Amino acid sequence: LGMLLAVPTGWWLANRSMKPIREAFDRQRAFVADASHELRTPLTLIRAEAEYQDRSPDLSQAELHESRATIIREVDSMAGLVSSLLQLARMDESAARLVGQHIDLEAVAAEAVERFQSLAAERGIALGFDTSSPATALGDRAATDQVVSILLDNAFAYTPAGGKITLRSGMQAGKATLAVTDTGIGISPSDQQRIFDRFYRGDPARSRSSGGAGLGLSIATELMAAQHGRITVESEPGAGAAFNLHL
Repeated sequence: LGMLLAVPTGWWLANRSMKPIREAFDRQRAFVADASHELRTPLTLIRAEAEYQDRSPDLSQAELHESRATIIREVDSMAGLVSSLLQLARMDESAARLVGQHIDLEAVAAEAVERFQSLAAERGIALGFDTSSPATALGDRAATDQVVSILLDNAFAYTPAGGKITLRSGMQAGKATLAVTDTGIGISPSDQQRIFDRFYRGDPARSRSSGGAGLGLSIATELMAAQHGRITVESEPGAGAAFNLHL
């Protein structure tokens, strides 16, 4: 009777203990497959441009310049992807918490607006900052700067000319908050559940042409988690999006 009970119980316990390992392995396999796909695309384009130059010795200077510019753009894209992958790998490996320090989120927002002002002028987008109350958080200044930059990059990528991007800092339910809102294309409810997944780009507009690989929000999420913080999103299709940092 003991053996009859022990065998199925042992099998059940073994399956239960192996489930997280199998899920981690599946995530890793999917991550490697996605990374390989993202790297294959720029490599294919670089090879195509090199072969085009090789087959066409009589190309004009303008044509050569355009082809070389394509190669440089794809190399830059691949370098950015590799840098993001290395950062995610380091964060996965260490799983360390960032050292806490007092951060003035109003100052973080103001500096980010100044840093992105030239890009806003180039794109014809109004970029502004609004503060409802002083907001001091406990976290890591460099990591928070990077998160805000990632959110602003996204906002500029999906906000058309004539739109508006606003940063707001304040306090909410005892938490320091910093919001990045835009008047862009918005995010569907189904995509909002997955946009923080690695390599996920649900909307057709969120393609390689926007310049990203779908890793920015994943990095931002992990940087916030390392500070005991989180990111939330509020959005409706066609009505813009608001990404909120809580520290």
